[in-house]
Amino acid sequence: MDEKVPPNVLLRSAEAAKLCGCSERTWREWDHLGMIPTPVRMRRTKFWVRDELIAWAKAKCPKRTAWVYRPK
Repeated sequence: MDEKVPPNVLLRSAEAAKLCGCSERTWREWDHLGMIPTPVRMRRTKFWVRDELIAWAKAKCPKRTAWVYRPK
């Protein structure tokens, strides 16, 4: 992991999509289908925890229902 990024950084959908190598449209569709981790909601905006997305990708991107994030 990049030492310069503080832990638990929240990413908007565009940033999360870029981190995971897909378009924002695809990311939003995956969210709708439950294929990505559950976002954190603040008012009407969705955010994803950067460290969780990295762990999720390392776990081969399981569906939301099968994913359990356990931070170290």
